Parts: sequence; C-alpha cells; structure tokens
Amino acid sequence: ASEVIFNLRDFLHDRRARLGATDLGRMINHATQLVQPRPDSVAVRITIDDELGLLKQDPPLEVHVDRVQTTYVLINLLVNAIEACTQAQTAEPEVRIQLQRHPSKPYVVLSVIDNGPGLPAGDTEAVFKRFFTTKKKGFGFGLAICRDVIDRQRGQIHAQNNPTAGCSFTFCMLVQSEEAEEETRLRENAADQMLDEETTR
Repeated sequence: ASEVIFNLRDFLHDRRARLGATDLGRMINHATQLVQPRPDSVAVRITIDDELGLLKQDPPLEVHVDRVQTTYVLINLLVNAIEACTQAQTAEPEVRIQLQRHPSKPYVVLSVIDNGPGLPAGDTEAVFKRFFTTKKKGFGFGLAICRDVIDRQRGQIHAQNNPTAGCSFTFCMLVQSEEAEEETRLRENAADQMLDEETTR
C-alpha cells in the first residue's frame, strides 16, 4: 500500500505530460488485455463499438496523448465499470468501449459504458474530486488523476448516467497532427521558460 501511495504522489507531482503520436487501436487493445485476466472480470463482457471504423484505418489512427498516462485512464475506467457490474450482480454484465469523432473539432471521443447500477444522483461531477470514493476500499485518487491527465492533454472528461441502466465515462483525445505537435512544443517551451525564471529568482 505504501508503494502505491508513493507512486500516486510521484504521479501527481509530475505535471509534464509526454505527448506524442499514439496508435489508438494498440492502446485500447493493451488496456483491455490488462483488465481481462482479473478474476472478477471473467463474467463481464467487454466489447468495442466502432461504427465509424476508426480502428480499421490504414495507416492506423493516431492520437496526440501521453501513451502511458492515457492507458492508465482507460484501465481505471474499465476496472471501475467491471467492478460496478460485478458488485451489483448485474444479470448480463457488459462494458462497452464506444468510439466517435467530435462533430466540429479534431478529437476522438471515447466512452466506457456499463450496464451496472449507475452513479448516485449528484455524483457525476463529485466522482472526479480527490479523496471522493463510493467504494468501501479505495483512496479516491483514481478518477481525480484521470481528469488531471486528460486536462493536461487539452481534452475533457465527464460522467453521466445512462437512460436505461449503468453509467458512461467519456473523454476526448486530440487527433495526431502537425498542429498538435507544434502547440505542444510551444507549451513545453513556455513551461521550461517559467521554470527557468522561478529557479533564478
């Protein structure tokens, strides 16, 4: 437990995201493979809803993210969804990864959708606050870190209850482009300059 706390502390203090081109399909496959071996996920079906064929593009679709941190976000959302379905003893538990394009901006929109019990009323925003948790065992760090990661990547993340059952966590990722790379370079240069100014005071 102490190692986990130290890792979380280091993660929270490391505000510099290492943004770059990341194969979206490989990242999703990696995350789903890591959560599948969990003993409590055996009966939970994970499916991918990719009606637009974003994962079938050639060359593969790339997003402009920190690969390691964004994989963490996806794993966290998948594990939460699996646990929600399992603990609620949902009759036919299912977790769905849905992929869409933003209608007007160069973003891929990814949703993790479950058919579990959903979130308590009023908790769709509170779940992202640090130390907030609905679990009996938990530190309340996971979703707060997820929001921190997505914010630093110039994206957004939100939660909502589904009309029928369960809830959805949705976040967006910039599509890889020269413009995204250039903006990242400008932001990093500005951050380095601010750091230099602070250290010379």
